[in-house]
Amino acid sequence: MNHQHRGNGRRPRAQRGVTLVEALVAFLVMAIGMLAAVGTQLTLRLNSDVAKQRSEAVRLAQNDLDVMRSFTTLPATEGVNSYADIVQTQAPVPLGFSSNTQHRLTRNVASTEDLPFRTVSAEITWEDRQGVAHPVRLDTIVAGIDPALSGYLGLVANGKPAAVVSRSNHRLPAWVRDLGNGRSVLKPAGSDTTAWIFDNRSGLIVSRCVVPANSTTQSLTLGDLSGCLDPTLTPLAGRLVAGYVRFSLASPPDPATPASPAIEVHPVLDLSGGLSQTSECFDDAAAAAGQRTLVQYYCAVFSPSAEVGWSGYLSLDPSTHWRGDNALYLLCRYTADVDASGSIGNEEHPLDYANVTKNLLNQNFLVVARGESCPLGTAQHDPRPL
Repeated sequence: MNHQHRGNGRRPRAQRGVTLVEALVAFLVMAIGMLAAVGTQLTLRLNSDVAKQRSEAVRLAQNDLDVMRSFTTLPATEGVNSYADIVQTQAPVPLGFSSNTQHRLTRNVASTEDLPFRTVSAEITWEDRQGVAHPVRLDTIVAGIDPALSGYLGLVANGKPAAVVSRSNHRLPAWVRDLGNGRSVLKPAGSDTTAWIFDNRSGLIVSRCVVPANSTTQSLTLGDLSGCLDPTLTPLAGRLVAGYVRFSLASPPDPATPASPAIEVHPVLDLSGGLSQTSECFDDAAAAAGQRTLVQYYCAVFSPSAEVGWSGYLSLDPSTHWRGDNALYLLCRYTADVDASGSIGNEEHPLDYANVTKNLLNQNFLVVARGESCPLGTAQHDPRPL
């Protein structure tokens, strides 16, 4: 007897392609994930490049500003980094390749004549891998102060004033030329073979040189001055007295804008410090007479040491011009109580100098016609007769 077992009456169905579909879906999901990972890697690499390029741009901008701040002189000097060389670039300057791009510099400089500083901005631009431009800009202010002043902060105080050659220097005149070795030179106008060497720190005339007759302050070389730059020589202790003589022969005289032709006059110093002090004076009167409206003069007073001041009286020769019955002119001096101290100090051009211990500039005179009076000054000038 045969027994047949019956199930639920359903016949098994064949399952086809299920494994292949799942594999395709898995591959699709994995591909999307890989694409996202690749995109992330590309973004990270691009951002890394831009960060590196930005760091390099900041370094280049900072370096340019440091160069602008590292000037060694104020006036423009050939071959020397000077404050006057801080100027605006007219076009971007290529700085070479860094990583996979090229940085370019554009410098903008804004200066104000009334203020002693310049505002400098250094902008660095570059393009990343995708050609997108990026900028970095740094700004600074560069003060127009003589770099030598910073060096004096490290000096041990000795109670003596220091002076350097600069636009605001009150001890050395603008006409001297810095020799670059702590010394400056001046060949006075009207001098044949005499030149004075100044110490930039103290402002003293420390040496007197004999130089070629046809030389000028600007043309003198270290070779011309070698005989008086020897550090083993005993330094002199000279102080400068300098100024201008102007002429106003109109009636009444005009001290503010004197414009009469110059006549030949010469400075004379009458010292009261004894034989231990000597002086010498020079002027450009011969060249100025009849050609210009002013005469420039220079005097040097030599004392036994830097600690010894000089006293005396400064006048002009020939005295026959303004002394005696036959005098043709009256000699006046510009004098003013500039510091409002109630008295006329050495720097304010007194009738008599007393214990002068530093250089005196702008000791100016005015020549007027005989019969006129020395003009009364304003708050700035008060000419008085000798």
